[in-house]
Amino acid sequence: MNTRSIVGIILIVAIGAAGYYWYQHRDGTATETGSAAPMDFAMPVEATAVRQEALVRRIVAVGSLLANEDVMLRPEFEGKVVKIHFNEGQKVSKGDLLVTLDDSIYEAELKQADARLKLSEANTRRINSLRKKGLSNEQEEDQAISELGVNKASQVLARTRLKKMAIHAPFDGTIGLRSISEGDYLSSGQDIVTLINDNPIKLEFRVPEVLLSEVAIGQQVDVRVDAFRGETFNGEVYAIAPQVDVGGRSFMVRAQIPNDDGRLVPGLFAQVELELERKEDALLIPEAALMPAGDKQYVYRIVEGKAVRSEVSLGLRQGDLVEVISGLEPDAQVITAGQMKIMDGSSVQPLGGDTGEAAGDAGGE
Repeated sequence: MNTRSIVGIILIVAIGAAGYYWYQHRDGTATETGSAAPMDFAMPVEATAVRQEALVRRIVAVGSLLANEDVMLRPEFEGKVVKIHFNEGQKVSKGDLLVTLDDSIYEAELKQADARLKLSEANTRRINSLRKKGLSNEQEEDQAISELGVNKASQVLARTRLKKMAIHAPFDGTIGLRSISEGDYLSSGQDIVTLINDNPIKLEFRVPEVLLSEVAIGQQVDVRVDAFRGETFNGEVYAIAPQVDVGGRSFMVRAQIPNDDGRLVPGLFAQVELELERKEDALLIPEAALMPAGDKQYVYRIVEGKAVRSEVSLGLRQGDLVEVISGLEPDAQVITAGQMKIMDGSSVQPLGGDTGEAAGDAGGE
């Protein structure tokens, strides 16, 4: 007998012995008497408890900061600058006197208007008296009344011009850098200085038109600017543009951000996260726990040490977590790794991770 035949016989004997061993142990561990008991082997798996926390859906955009109020102060009437009452960068209150212009000419015009008005009033009284005595006609009375009205209007105009020679702050704010000096002669509408109110400060950004129905007044925004890295500023949407930009297929949104310390300034570039939806106490599981089958999604729960296959309905996603709308209870425990080694009803033993309670107590029916 050659060597090849001997090797073949050995292999046949080995295969037969292995088959006999498998047959004796297929349903359990053989006892010394040859009887078999059911095998209760728990398959090691990774599992985690269902998380219950707030779920927020956000979109990311870019925008710019704007002043709440921003105006360039300009004179309504021409005149020479007599006095500047502010310092650049100064905080001012509404009504504070900022600039005084030479009012001598307008003051003279007012006195002239006062004198003409007094003369008209006296002339009107005299005409009325003569009219009652039949010594004046209706035309003279009408002319006197008309002249009186014109002189009253002239007096109001002269008083208004005189008042405009003192320029006051229209709102609380911060003075910018002035463009004038005392002694300058200003024309009507010439730039004087910028006044800015930046508390609260405005945020302006654009949102794609497909999200028009999801953006609403009162939604929260988280804002970051390069000037203050690592810090997040919170605000709230207060206005939405009533039209969509046909060029960019987007619409403008404005939010307000508290700025009590004045650190945020108009013009800064802003990175924006807009909160579209918030669900408190949402049920979240790792995406790794899902087992799709056709158009349905399943997970394995651990119930009294057994794997229970359960269909679930899904909602929003947040990173590697997914919301479960139905199919799980808050105290459930789901398998996240090892699902391919088990089936419905298999004994399992969770290993490590956030497994919550012991496998025998977690996720009851």
